[in-house]
Amino acid sequence: MNPPESILHNTSDILNACELAEIGGAPSSDSSFVLVTQLSCLLLLGKYNHARHLWRRYSAEILADSEMQDSETTSSSSSSIKTGHENDLHQFRLLWNAVQPLLQSFFGQTSLLESAPDVYKSLQTCIDANLYPLFSYAL
Repeated sequence: MNPPESILHNTSDILNACELAEIGGAPSSDSSFVLVTQLSCLLLLGKYNHARHLWRRYSAEILADSEMQDSETTSSSSSSIKTGHENDLHQFRLLWNAVQPLLQSFFGQTSLLESAPDVYKSLQTCIDANLYPLFSYAL
């Protein structure tokens, strides 16, 4: 599945396709960017509880991947090439980190006024990273 250039049209259909790809088994090159696309669709549709559950399902894998990358950056023999699934996890984490303050305000954990600057700054980081499809979803 190639990521759609825009999630503004047929968002529900795109979300359904992502959910089917997610439960379809192990990630492959055909299922790259399923998680970041799925999270983007959930946020656009206002399905914040589902977005939070999606994060919880993958957070352990994302944190483990992040720790592995941190240890590889200290090693001189590391390779900076990411697989499609690793790239999806990385973009998923960037988007989650951007919207987490917004979701915390939605669930009453913080004030929206307090979290708005952090959200805008983090979304700008997503755009500046120039990673496809994340930068187009963050716009």
